[in-house]
Amino acid sequence: MKPIFANPEPIDYSYDSGGDVIYLAFADQKAATTVELVSGWPILLVDVNNAGQIVGIECAGIKQFGVDAFVHLLQEHVKRVFGMEMSEKEAESFVRFMRTPQARLAIS
Repeated sequence: MKPIFANPEPIDYSYDSGGDVIYLAFADQKAATTVELVSGWPILLVDVNNAGQIVGIECAGIKQFGVDAFVHLLQEHVKRVFGMEMSEKEAESFVRFMRTPQARLAIS
């Protein structure tokens, strides 16, 4: 079974403090499609490549709702939409990246 993410860990990120939006890039690829996993508030979007793997995640409301809530939402909705479960290793890589000093500084 192919991994759900194009790379095991994010390779880059950007943060917009005005909208409380973080974007995590998992590959330097153009998305074939964007899938809205959660609408309303918070918002959770994933960019998917032609192979069906996630190449980017956009989280609006990351500061307000926190990393743990987003990981839970991501796991729940990836399973529902893609029919695949995120492994614990994949979830941990997301959390580990969000806890790096650079990411913490960006969203503080």
